[in-house]
Amino acid sequence: LIDNSPASHLPLPQKDFPSDDWAMVKNQIFLGLLGSAVIPRKEIEPLIEDFTAAGIRFVYFSPRNMRRTKELASQMGIDVAWNCAISLRPLDEGQEDPHRMTSTYADWDVNAKLPHGVNEVKRHLEEVDNVPLLVSLYTDVTKETTTEMVDVF
Repeated sequence: LIDNSPASHLPLPQKDFPSDDWAMVKNQIFLGLLGSAVIPRKEIEPLIEDFTAAGIRFVYFSPRNMRRTKELASQMGIDVAWNCAISLRPLDEGQEDPHRMTSTYADWDVNAKLPHGVNEVKRHLEEVDNVPLLVSLYTDVTKETTTEMVDVF
């Protein structure tokens, strides 16, 4: 290592103790880059298949937005066809939601719309049908909205 302070361009002596590590990096410039990806464990897809074969429906609650959740769910072997996920983040009337995926031609053809937020899910269940309970993906969740949704089940 070379001390980057203006007073010295001499190599620092090696230290034998971990507590001296900070002295070795003092006045150094660290340049680094880190990339990461969320990748499901390889055993999750067969596990979900086993659940399904046993009559257990796997439901995934994700704190991520719709786009990221669908990508991960697809890697896990969960159906990510149109109308497969519900965001538990409430959406004020007239408010645009940048977390929703861009519509496709199929969206315009069917004109179906799932509720957005736990209160809308409850209203939909009372007034329309039970479709919100049939999806396998819930996005934009928090601890509170997950608890509320589990109570709805």
